[in-house]
Amino acid sequence: MEHKGIKTDLSDYSLSGLRELAIDDDWKRREESGFELRSRVEKDHMSMLIHLDKWLDDPNDRIRRASVLACMVRKKFGTPEIISKILIRIEKVLNDNSLYVRKCTGPFVLGYLGYTYPETTLPQIKQWVNFYINGPKYICWNLASAFSQALGRKQPDFALEILPYLSEHNDKLVQRAVIRSLINVAKIEKEKVIYLCESRLIRLSNDIASQCLDKALNDKQKQ
Repeated sequence: MEHKGIKTDLSDYSLSGLRELAIDDDWKRREESGFELRSRVEKDHMSMLIHLDKWLDDPNDRIRRASVLACMVRKKFGTPEIISKILIRIEKVLNDNSLYVRKCTGPFVLGYLGYTYPETTLPQIKQWVNFYINGPKYICWNLASAFSQALGRKQPDFALEILPYLSEHNDKLVQRAVIRSLINVAKIEKEKVIYLCESRLIRLSNDIASQCLDKALNDKQKQ
């Protein structure tokens, strides 16, 4: 299989070759580069994590995004030791100011790691929330956004434990991320989200509670 002359199998590419693909204007090539880097991390994380660190520190946000994709270690390759090392790398980009990197980090990759490796990832997310609460907005946005997709529906009780604390952040960017994630959790746990919003047991802001409550109630009435 080829895409514009580039073979999908990139195993023979050098790291510099993968780097060129990572900054290509074709988004498919950029995706292929990140996932090929992931394959190499899965096969030999001891040596590849050094290269991954360099990509994560690169000034080009396309390189950083490819390196975040490389952190999506698949289940058959992951161990608690490897995922712990991967989470250390994820922390390096939690405060990345690039929207292109951020949209990949919290909602996609961190959410995937939490879904696939909950025993290792969820305690780390909780630790980050405790450490960074009311801290840098991009970090808190990433942590809140981790529950905006499959993780929020698989771990609703954990999400409902974490999200109210992030809702205390005074930046609207973080608050909107909390709203999106609570609305996502409501798809599987409507009553719990409605109860949380109505009771505001953990200082859930009125604005966030009202928006989530309206959405959850509207969805409930449609059923």
